[in-house]
Amino acid sequence: MNKKKYHVTIHPLVNLEKIQSLDLFLVDSHGLLRGKKIIKNKILPVLEEGIKMPFSYLLADIFGDDASQVFYEWGDGDGTCHLTSLGILPNPWEPETKAQAIVTMYHKSDKPFFLDPRQILSHVVSKYEKRKLKAVIATELEFYLFDKKEAQNNKVVPPFELKSGFRLSPYIQTASMNDLEEFSPFMDDITKAANMLGIEVETALSESGPGQFEFNVHHEADPLIVADKTILLKKIIKEAAAKYNMIASFMAKPYGYEEGNGMHIHFSILDHDNKNIFNNSKPSGSNQLRQAIAGLIKLAPESMLIFAPNLNSCRRFAKNSMAPTVLSWGYDNRTASIRIPYSSNTARRIEHRIAGADANPYLVIAAILDAALYGLDNDFPLSKPIKGNVADYSDDVDDDDVAGIDDHFSRIWEDSLKNFDDSEFFRESFSSLFIDSFIFCKEQELERFNKYITEMEYQTYLRQV
Repeated sequence: MNKKKYHVTIHPLVNLEKIQSLDLFLVDSHGLLRGKKIIKNKILPVLEEGIKMPFSYLLADIFGDDASQVFYEWGDGDGTCHLTSLGILPNPWEPETKAQAIVTMYHKSDKPFFLDPRQILSHVVSKYEKRKLKAVIATELEFYLFDKKEAQNNKVVPPFELKSGFRLSPYIQTASMNDLEEFSPFMDDITKAANMLGIEVETALSESGPGQFEFNVHHEADPLIVADKTILLKKIIKEAAAKYNMIASFMAKPYGYEEGNGMHIHFSILDHDNKNIFNNSKPSGSNQLRQAIAGLIKLAPESMLIFAPNLNSCRRFAKNSMAPTVLSWGYDNRTASIRIPYSSNTARRIEHRIAGADANPYLVIAAILDAALYGLDNDFPLSKPIKGNVADYSDDVDDDDVAGIDDHFSRIWEDSLKNFDDSEFFRESFSSLFIDSFIFCKEQELERFNKYITEMEYQTYLRQV
């Protein structure tokens, strides 16, 4: 086929003459995929003209309910969606007959629609481009595997091992090679599917919880593509798990007493000569490295709703866990919020460890890159790097007296809502349209959660008070 005619990239494995259906999906603010399945005879017009989708696809809360106030004010109009630069990709499980593509939404005037998280990240990337800077991004995704049958009853139970047939032990075996071997058919399926779609996954490892694993997306100097690939990798992991009667969950804290799922973002910044501005040929890194860290810490309280967007998200920030509980930074210190990994000088980078795996990668990367640029533009004070375990510092510590501790961030969801709502910085960068709509969705979710009485409350109070 003549690819230029359709102004999209078509993967070599996709033969439009044989494809029976094409899945087109937007990624909403929650990181959920919403879209349409296009049948064979409608595919070519979509490639030429784009496809109309209601604005309301991006105006639903986590339950799928419309954000009714905004929804009715707008009259549920349509935006025009076009394929991203990844173009049309094969469905890795049925590549001969099915294809898929991420799309991004525009107004009818072809202006970016800022309820689309991908358009928000694109806007932030454009700020870097204007300064002749490029951000190099990599993502790390943690997830749990659960028994599908038990999950249907909302019970979190480790799955059966794929080779031995025994139930996976609930006891933690961090970096267990046995777990990797037992689940190697599942892992191999993910790697093969990812490679088919051009997603280079660097590492697969068994993490700190029972049935918890991690995949890393290789770094690229294109934040939009890395975010696209992170979304596709999550989709692949969920689909691969279903093949083995398992549920793959990116829920931030599925077990109350085990580690949560994080999404760690590694990044560096290149100048117009493709030189890493964080590298000054010393292990400590450049002054620009510290400026970027200061920006990240400065805007972290306002960003928490992006990093921890759900009611469950805040449970992940538990003491004596691998999730951070305070705003801090340190060299090769995994208890800090901002870690500078041990590396060669040319690979000097920042690891941002606050976001949960349930967060939207477009929004997380946008918030991180925006804050880093904010730090580069200002000379904010920065504490010394923390040493040792951050959890050793109490909640009533005087921040000015402790190296590396800038603030204890709130674990209360309502605080995150207020801080994001009040943020002048993000209202200007992400748009008030996005802020107001996202806040409305989350307040709608909070209202619904507040009406639900938990079983533990009945057990504790029903007969006792």
